[in-house]
Amino acid sequence: MKKLTLSLAVIALTLSSCLSDLNLDPNLDIKYPGYWTAPIVNTRISLGDLVDDTLVVADPDGLVHIIYIEDSLFSQSVYEFTKVPEQEPVESEYSVGTPNVSIETHLGTFGGAKMKDITISSGKIIWTAVNPVSDTIILKAKLLNTDLNGSVAEFFLTANGMGQHTGEVDITNLFFDLTQGDPAYNNIGFELAEVSVGSAPNGTKIDIKLQFEDIAIKEANGFFGNRLQTIPGSLIPTNLGIIGNIAQGLYLADPQVKLFTNSNIGLEVKLSPDITGIGSLGSVGLGLTPYTFLGSQQKGTFAQDTLFINTSNSQIDQFIANVPEQISVGGTIELNPNGEPENFITEDGTIQVGMEIDLPLSLSTKNMTVEQTLYNIDFGAEEGDFDFVEQLKLGFKVENAFPLDADLHVFFQDTSGFVIDSVTIALFDAAQV
Repeated sequence: MKKLTLSLAVIALTLSSCLSDLNLDPNLDIKYPGYWTAPIVNTRISLGDLVDDTLVVADPDGLVHIIYIEDSLFSQSVYEFTKVPEQEPVESEYSVGTPNVSIETHLGTFGGAKMKDITISSGKIIWTAVNPVSDTIILKAKLLNTDLNGSVAEFFLTANGMGQHTGEVDITNLFFDLTQGDPAYNNIGFELAEVSVGSAPNGTKIDIKLQFEDIAIKEANGFFGNRLQTIPGSLIPTNLGIIGNIAQGLYLADPQVKLFTNSNIGLEVKLSPDITGIGSLGSVGLGLTPYTFLGSQQKGTFAQDTLFINTSNSQIDQFIANVPEQISVGGTIELNPNGEPENFITEDGTIQVGMEIDLPLSLSTKNMTVEQTLYNIDFGAEEGDFDFVEQLKLGFKVENAFPLDADLHVFFQDTSGFVIDSVTIALFDAAQV
């Protein structure tokens, strides 16, 4: 018998709810095992079954939603917003036998920051003293307007005999009041006094150099400057399940994306996030315009803002239609884009930006085609018995639960793939919504 190849193609015109049972059983022990993008033959599924490892909820109207939530697309901590540059050394000299010497300097900052007070998370002071005599000279350095465990911070410079001597002082948890001076910000002061000079004659000059190194600030008040911070790049998998398999030709109606900005830092920032969805069809950016977040208005409290993303302020339609398998995140944060407000930050200070993608499963499709080919159908006849098959019945039982019209196109092919016959069947009509 000449064997036939049966090729089936279903063209779906509009789709909007759930697919139900579809069977092909002509009582000849031929069962159509058809595969749509997700399996729908000999089973009952809804669009909620098209996702795995994803939050799926139903609203009061019964519409299924796929909810993708990423709590932290990116975050930045206190240390990102209170960075200080490498400080220039402070040079002075002390003459043996003279009164105490005061040294005034300023905290170097980024972006014109004007700090009123800071608490050091980590850092050190490197000191150097050049002693021109053989006697050991010990000086005491007091850090003015500071507090360390309830007392003003002090340390000793010991120059043991002739030559250059160096040491370092840990200033972790040191509090600085930087308002003592004019203008009333970024001011740092030292005071040098004799402790012991041996027999060194009065007027002996000791060259002193002091330098802050590796300063990290954990708490601060003042103006943190106007500058750009880079959002650290990251690549986040979405795990949207096998909804990605049905994306080609399908468009989600009224998808919603929200960006949540959450912070306990008293700092106004302008965020310019670069969010790109990477899917099977390539990369599509959201195309967001920058937005401003005012930050916390009171220490110890978090402020939250929600940016609703739609087609008027983004390319959300193309972004969602691409069904991102991964999300690439980058961009910039501008500190204090509008003037010089009073900023504050505490040691647990953070700004965090998260995303929620809500995909209500109201779907549409245009000319979506699903195909299945049945090979080598055996009718139980002997090879060469071409007249055995006089009639072929294709039986369909269709329960259509949503607005979808479908036509069935059947093509009969010989072993070489040549189409020898065909038929078109109006398989089912759309259900009422």
